[in-house]
Amino acid sequence: MLLIENRFHIDNEAPCIAVPSPSGSALEWRTPAECVWDDAEFTRNELRLESKVAIRGIVEHHAPEAKAFFIDVLKLPDAGIDELLADLVLMQEKKRDDPKRVHRLYERIESCRRSYPKKITYASTRRA
Repeated sequence: MLLIENRFHIDNEAPCIAVPSPSGSALEWRTPAECVWDDAEFTRNELRLESKVAIRGIVEHHAPEAKAFFIDVLKLPDAGIDELLADLVLMQEKKRDDPKRVHRLYERIESCRRSYPKKITYASTRRA
């Protein structure tokens, strides 16, 4: 007897996540690479994630039954050191001058760096 296992695969670059636009008047389609599950690393430190879209609140509000899809199937990570670094790069690219935000981002990067398993070598806003 041959058992065929059903597999579900979504390319990390396939726009398959609908999120409200900033104005809230329409939906925008995002790739898993453009999203994180939770941005608590930012919000609990009075920062706003700018390099990616955190979708936990959106899902819990509009489609709580879909939580497992985003966590278990798409395996969206929580925001962490990569997003902190990406937000710094984004500020530089947009030529934004906000010393308080830069200082907070550096503090959080230093805090996260201690438990980060890999060596930090490069920061980018490229959506991998």
